[in-house]
Amino acid sequence: MLISALPPFGQITPFGMKAIGTFVAVLYGWIFFDLFWTSIFGFMIIPVLGLNTVAGAIAAGLGNQMIITVMLSMAFAVAIDMAGVTDIMANWLLQRKILRRSPWFLVIGILAIGAVIGLMGPGMAALFLLWSIVLKIADYCDIKKGDPLLSFMIMMIPVFTMTASFILPFKGGVLIYIAYLMQVTDVGIPAGSFITFGFVTIMGIYILILAVAKFGLKLDVSKFVLPEQVVEEIKGKKITTNQKMSLLVLVVYVAVLLLASLFTALPGAAFINQLGVGGVSGIAMLILAVLNYEGKGLIELRKVFARLDWSLLFLLAVTYPIADLIKHADAGIMPTIMAAVGPVVSQLGAVPFMIVCMILLGLITQVTHNIVLAAMFMPFLLPLCAAAGGNMYTFWFMLFITLNMAYCTPAGSFQSALVFGHEMMERKHAYMFGIALLVITWIVYAVIGIPLGNVLFGGLV
Repeated sequence: MLISALPPFGQITPFGMKAIGTFVAVLYGWIFFDLFWTSIFGFMIIPVLGLNTVAGAIAAGLGNQMIITVMLSMAFAVAIDMAGVTDIMANWLLQRKILRRSPWFLVIGILAIGAVIGLMGPGMAALFLLWSIVLKIADYCDIKKGDPLLSFMIMMIPVFTMTASFILPFKGGVLIYIAYLMQVTDVGIPAGSFITFGFVTIMGIYILILAVAKFGLKLDVSKFVLPEQVVEEIKGKKITTNQKMSLLVLVVYVAVLLLASLFTALPGAAFINQLGVGGVSGIAMLILAVLNYEGKGLIELRKVFARLDWSLLFLLAVTYPIADLIKHADAGIMPTIMAAVGPVVSQLGAVPFMIVCMILLGLITQVTHNIVLAAMFMPFLLPLCAAAGGNMYTFWFMLFITLNMAYCTPAGSFQSALVFGHEMMERKHAYMFGIALLVITWIVYAVIGIPLGNVLFGGLV
């Protein structure tokens, strides 16, 4: 905590230095020590430094809506797994002929399924289910923790399930960022141009990261396949009545989330969307617990919550009070960053300006919340881009995507917290794949995004 005792600089106040010291201490603990105890330390050091009360810090973390959503989604995924549904899904997936042509077909198939589900609706629920399937396959194939392939799948499933939703302009997460664009212009991006640009560039990221994994990192996927005799054993497994009932609950669960998201005018859709993934997950768990077959419920809720990864949840929770400190008006951290960045980038030409800003914010977002950075920088940088002769709409998209590729540190985003906190993730692989993903994003938007945006969005300027 020596940082908190250093003299302030720029517009950063003593409060801000304590906030920076808190973040650095917690990040250091996450990297070199235990995730759970470091997160507890983070909650406790905040009141010790006088930055918040114990109750305030814990409420900001554990009481956050996203924490509740993640916890209930995780619990539902555990419940489905305990009910044997992930066995059915994994077995069905492994029997598809196209996915058994080669290990790479299986890798791409799982990630593609995640992208489709994420595009249509419940990406959060999908990633936990797909994680369960991958771990089931790894168990079949005797792939242990520390294998780069297992780490790659744990990292890329959230990437594919979450970023696919950015293709559609009416998704909730996208609309938050569109609001920052609309602060500086009255002209929105037409849906057709938005979807085209998003699809081409995000598919470019997917293709390039897979190409780097295969040809650059030479990821060994040879074991990610089952022998024929094992496949035959899987085919011979009987689906129990419990599994059928649980699978039906899962199908209804996914259908409800998808229909409410896509057809908001349907009766009950507004109520479902208000419940969100967390609320629907909680109701689905209760249904699984209440449904009775041969005198026994399909699941036991006590056992479900006992299996949750609480170290992951606490890691995720403590990032919220720390983010509140970083953006606090009394800290002076964000104004200092803006004062340092503004004069540098304003002297650049349009294209270098766009690329440099994308890289700088891509780096900064690894240590603070992306929505905070968007709220602070988008209204400030978008007009500067237009003044420099750049396409503001292309630039908005570049910032939007790079701010959501925060997978380089546990504090970068709630997705990265999930990845780094996963019990089967090798930490060094998480850093390696997170950095590779960020660099690939920069390349795609610098090489493909800027010229494509000039074509699609040129009439909006």
